[in-house]
Amino acid sequence: MWKQTNYIKHHHYKVAIVGNKNYTTALIGKHIYGLDHHNGEILWDCPNGTHFTAYESGVCIGDIAIWPHHPGGAKNKLVLRGFNIADGTILWEHEKEYPHYGCGLLTNGQWLIYSDYLSDIQHLIYADPATGQPVHTFSIKGMHIRAGSVSQVGPSYGAVADNQVYFNHRKEARLYRAPITKEATALIRVPDIDHDVLMLDSIGNNVLVVVAEGKDESGQLKRAVLRVEAATGKVVQRIPYPYLSELNRINALASPQNNGLLALHFSNGGQGQGLMLVDFDREDVRWHIGIEDEWYVTDVALTPYDIVACIFKSKASEDPYWVRLDIESGEQLPFPEIEGKPGNNIYWNGKQLILDNSRGWAILEWDELAEPEIKPTPELIIEPASIQDEATPLEKAQAGVLVRVDPETPPSEADLLLSQVVTAFLECMTAQEDADLFDTKVKVFQKQAKQLFETYPHLGSETIVAGLVQMGVPLNVAQQDVLALLVRK
Repeated sequence: MWKQTNYIKHHHYKVAIVGNKNYTTALIGKHIYGLDHHNGEILWDCPNGTHFTAYESGVCIGDIAIWPHHPGGAKNKLVLRGFNIADGTILWEHEKEYPHYGCGLLTNGQWLIYSDYLSDIQHLIYADPATGQPVHTFSIKGMHIRAGSVSQVGPSYGAVADNQVYFNHRKEARLYRAPITKEATALIRVPDIDHDVLMLDSIGNNVLVVVAEGKDESGQLKRAVLRVEAATGKVVQRIPYPYLSELNRINALASPQNNGLLALHFSNGGQGQGLMLVDFDREDVRWHIGIEDEWYVTDVALTPYDIVACIFKSKASEDPYWVRLDIESGEQLPFPEIEGKPGNNIYWNGKQLILDNSRGWAILEWDELAEPEIKPTPELIIEPASIQDEATPLEKAQAGVLVRVDPETPPSEADLLLSQVVTAFLECMTAQEDADLFDTKVKVFQKQAKQLFETYPHLGSETIVAGLVQMGVPLNVAQQDVLALLVRK
């Protein structure tokens, strides 16, 4: 469950946030703030001459945060600035030659990527984040990267995956890519996409492309999400969703629990807005909500645990509120009450959920993110003579071989019940290739785990993890998979 850990007050403006594992920077109004992840403390702030817009947002590359800046608020001048994210020191400034479209920034984690004019010709620029100076450039014939960070509002027209940069030409309705190397000399057209690209995002080595494919023979609008192999530009999967007419937000997340899921915030013409969850493993849309209810969604975050969104019940409503949705079903789940009204931004940094409220940033953490304390266990003692050291973890569990603090003490009822839970878990792992059998085994595991927890309230998931470690399962695998199976619907 999400638990609030801190609250940072600020005046209510539109917010954009980027960061690394330790620090966050946020553009709020006309100030950039540095935030410590560990305690939520504001470490520094710096005046900035621009509000966050659809085509201007920051990126973070290692310890450097890069933001666009309009000096004095002048619209005819734009300067990129690189900040030391820990202390707010401005490391460099670089003025763009052509500021009209703002500055969409991308990164592959090594170079800063954006577009600008050089000698009156539009170029794609790969720059050194430590200095802001171009490392490599080549002409892209008047195209602009309009892309930002994960806090981007509006359509995203650029994405990076597998050391390739992708962005689309809206007028031509074409998608292009280029390798992020000094050898790149021109854009490469993605041949199989001749549709209007609404937005892009990336998961692992794939680019996810939301396209409008026109109308079918009956006049119905055709929409689809394409999964493109980033290294080659080949379309390897297509998932249609014919019941939506328009999309205006895209969020994606790859994680061990939710690999291949894409949360889409859509608007259905003038009939309302909502959310849907695309599942690339199942090749289908898991669920969609809001078409009839008219959920007007202002922001979405897809975490490994749930989906969090800010919604209005109707277009005329002035009372937005936070909702938490189950990943499997879309069912609304309990969520902490937070002071103030929801603002314009949700940011998930991999460990914390930062919510923009009318009175400040609410910082939340998942209760089970911290590693459970597992006491050191004594050397594994094989009691039954028939069980050898080379026996598999499942064979050991089926034989009831669990380590106790005092191996001379007969197993307790809790020991025996834990043995059954561990056995059920390992049977789940051996049945993963058979979907129906796997679902059956998961239900058995959940039933036995529930019996263990209800019978012995002082025991929790960490007890199961400890039992699996005793069976030879790696600690990180046990922690991750036990949680995933316990919450599986």
